[in-house]
Order: sequence, then C-alpha cells, then structure tokens
Amino acid sequence: MDGERETNATPTSFFRGVSEKLESQQQEQQTSLQQQRSAGGHTGGYGDSSGTDGSGNAHAGPRVAGGSTGGSTGSRQRVHATELVERARYIRNQPKNTSPIDASAHPSLLPEPLPAVRNKKCLILDVDETLVHSSYQNTGRYDVHLPIALDRDTHVNVYVAFRPHLHRFLEAVAPLFEVVIFTASLSTYCDPLMDSIDKQRILGSLRLFREHCSVVGTTYVKDLSLLGRNLEQVAIIDNSPIAYLFQQRNAIPITSWFDDSRDEELLRLIPVLEALAEADTVYDVLDNYNALLQLQQLHENSGEKYSSCVLALLKGNANFQCLSKSEVNKLNVVGLSAQEVTDKIVAALPSKNGNVIILQGLSGTGKGTTVSKLKDALPKCVTWSNGNIFRSYTYLCNEVLAAQGKEITEESLTDELLSSVEKRVTFVKCEDGMFHTMLDGTTRVADVQNTLLKTPLISSKVPTVAQQTQGEVIRFGAGAVKQLSADGYNVILEGRSQTLDYIASPLRFELVIPDVEVLGQRRAAQRVMAKALEMLDDSASDEEVSKVLVKAVETLQQQ
Repeated sequence: MDGERETNATPTSFFRGVSEKLESQQQEQQTSLQQQRSAGGHTGGYGDSSGTDGSGNAHAGPRVAGGSTGGSTGSRQRVHATELVERARYIRNQPKNTSPIDASAHPSLLPEPLPAVRNKKCLILDVDETLVHSSYQNTGRYDVHLPIALDRDTHVNVYVAFRPHLHRFLEAVAPLFEVVIFTASLSTYCDPLMDSIDKQRILGSLRLFREHCSVVGTTYVKDLSLLGRNLEQVAIIDNSPIAYLFQQRNAIPITSWFDDSRDEELLRLIPVLEALAEADTVYDVLDNYNALLQLQQLHENSGEKYSSCVLALLKGNANFQCLSKSEVNKLNVVGLSAQEVTDKIVAALPSKNGNVIILQGLSGTGKGTTVSKLKDALPKCVTWSNGNIFRSYTYLCNEVLAAQGKEITEESLTDELLSSVEKRVTFVKCEDGMFHTMLDGTTRVADVQNTLLKTPLISSKVPTVAQQTQGEVIRFGAGAVKQLSADGYNVILEGRSQTLDYIASPLRFELVIPDVEVLGQRRAAQRVMAKALEMLDDSASDEEVSKVLVKAVETLQQQ
C-alpha cells in the first residue's frame, strides 16, 4: 500500500553516483515500476514511502530468473576481493550524514533510551513492502484484516500479508537492538497492524509514522539524524532508497515484497544483524556489506558468479576490517641503500612496538632486502603472508573430499564445505607464548608447512581453492595481524598494493623507482647476482667475483 506522492523523479541510488551503470539500472527499474502503476498494478493508500522499486532496487540476496530471490547457495555470484575492497573504499569516503537539517536545533523524535537498551544499537524497521504487504482488495491470501476508520464517515478494509519468516526475524532482532518501527504510513493503520504482529511487545513501543518524516519534494524521507541517537549506532532496513536518502551508509537495503511465498530475505539478514550488533559501529559492517550488494547488482546480468565473500564479511562477526584511509608514503629508492630506506621507514613509525607496516612496490625495488633490515631494526618483528592459509584451506578441503571419494574442483567446493573448513583454521597464542596458525586446534601450521602443505597434490589444487576463498583468507589475515599488533609485535606485510589494501594501517610505504629503465636494470642486476652466487664460494677473490659476474650474464643471455 502506497502513501507516496507520485513523482517522475528517479530515486537516488543508495550511494549517490556510485556508477553510471548502477544509476542507469535504477532508472530503468523506476520507469518499469511507474508503468506498472499506471496500468493499475499497485493498489492502496496507506503504505510506505516514495518511489519504492517493486523489482528490488537493492537486496540481501541475489535474484534468479523470474524476479524472485534465489534461495540456492549455488545461485550466488562471485566477487573478487580486490574489487570488493575498491568498492568499500569508495563507500567509506562518502559522508555519513547529508541532512540539510541541524539536528541540534530540533527536539529528538525518540525519547531517551531505556536502561535495558542503552548500550545496544538502534535498528529502524520499515513496514510496508519490507515486513508486510497490504491491500484494500481481499485476494484470499492475507494474515490480518484491519477495519480502519479514516474519519468519522469513512471506513476501509485493509488486508495484510506477512512476509515469510517475519516472526522468526523479529524474535532474532528483538534482544539484539533497540528496535524502532518507522513508517511513512499513517498511525491509524500502522499502530493496529503492529499490535497484531507484535502481540507480546517484544519490540518495545517505539513507533514513528508519516508525521515524523521529512518531506523532500514529493517524497517522504526518514531523517535518522533527528532520532536523538548516535548515527554510528543506527541502522535502517527499508525497501525504498529514498527513505534513507540523508544517511545512505546506515542502510540495509532489502527487496520490495508483495506475495512471493518463497522469499527468504528476512532470514538472510539475520547473520548480518548479528554481526552488526557486535561491531563497534554500524559502518564496520554495512560499508562492506553494501559494497558487496552494489557489486552484485553490477554483475547481475553478466553471467558471473559470486563466491562466499559473504562468509568473509559476516561469519564470526569479523566485520572484514579491510580498508586504510591513509595515503601511501612513496619512497624514491634511487641512489639509496637498503639501510637508508630502512632508516626512513623507522623514523616515520610512531613507536617501536605494535606497528603494522605495509611495504609495497614492484619487483626490483628492494622490498625483500628492506624487510630483512626492518626485522633487524625492530623488536618482536615478524612478517605475515597468506600463502600458508590458502594451503591450509586446500589441505583440509582435500581431506574432506578425499574421504568422500571426490577431488577438489570448483563444483565440489560448496559453501557448506568452505564454511566448515574456515572454522578449523584458527590463529591463537599458544603455551610457548608464541602465536600460531592451528589446524583443528592441535596441529601447528609451522610444523607441517613444508611437508603436508607442500605435497604436489596440495600445491596443484591451491589455485582452485584460492579462487573461491579470497574473502575468507583476507578476513583471517586481517584478524591475525590485529592480534599480533595488539600483543606488541611489529608486523610487516610485503607485496603488491592490490593484495595489501585489505589491511587497515596508516603505516603504508611504497618503494618506487620513477625511471622504468633503472627499474629494469635493477631487476637484471638481481638476476645476475643470484646466478653468480650459485657459481661462487665464500673464499672467492675480487677478481674471481668479477669474472663470475660476467659469466653469469652470459649464462642468463643463453637461457
């Protein structure tokens, strides 16, 4: 049921200007929706806010043919981790609040929180097409019949159908949040409806209606800045992007629901909300979650499949702390020794303990030597690589599949398998006071990294597993680095920028050689030195070294 003011304007995307393609898709969807309404496909007069996209402008799960929401894990599409990081970085750079209203000059829409919910986040729930669908027409499929008195002389009958899994969803969120019902509908309709849905009042009594919305042009907007709550602790679930126009980073988009009995959107949101409840701020979860949704939309018609990046984002409430907002400190290494480069990096550190140092650059810039020098210069200094984590996942996947008489293939790496394997790999501080990656809590990866994890079979299957577990391994690595740093370790991560963006640290250094020709010469020199070392012994004289270097060049030219 629609309480909107009719408009031809295209609804703003949940992250304004995120891409021309996304904006184009939304315009097409809105045009289609308006055509449906013109044909009389949408009835009612009490419902929610404006410009709602009936085709599901944004949603918690992928859509399958026929417009319904896919319930099969196999229907999920695959997002590459670097792509996800870039999109999340974009979202994090967007403002948290674009409301034109000075909230401090207005009374709060909500009273002070009760003691029982004072330390909980505030969850705003929309009603129409989010939790229920209402109509003036009796279609024979409804859960509640509401006789509504519009005024003394006007009475109407409203028939309300509940979205599948509604009560299970409400029972899940009630203990986790301060729940507020916020609808652009009239209170004469929504109050008796919510009384019928929430008979035990497990959601509390906080309800806001049309009169609490801000009118923007021809639409109703729910301005979260006026609630009287810290925006970092507020999230809204709404099927209409216009509803959260001023606080788009606080949104949990959901498809509009009308009558699909197979819909599982509310179930899919439960793990998202569990993660949200435990996060420091809602943005820790929602920026990454919405990055995934946006990429899903962009790829929806391309035939690509998404991986279980969803697990990496949400399982275990890890929150996927993946982005650094700081600029990279570029160090021109031309004419500098490795020790001089190291001294510059050490001088830039805030202390000598607990640093997470990101060292990136192309091959030939001296990253490896600089890492060695840093390890000598800093106490409790370790390096981190995700290589053994990928190998651990591969080993455990092979163990499970081999017992079933199967091999590792893209098809055999189901979400259920990857989820179970993820739980078997942990990073803990052991009795010896050292941190170790553990398999099943008993086997140290350090003890098997050169044996079980490097058999020809495991090595050959690592690329297949890595393709589907980038998100999980990124999450694991970020968590491990955070633990090490908190314990006072200096952690160095070395590699290319594309593989390091997921670690949050302001200490980012890139070794650069502006002259490409010089970079090529350094790479060649490294190859010659490596070959010469194979031909020399420790007792070689300077003259012998010179001769061997020439011979090494000749040998490499012949290869």
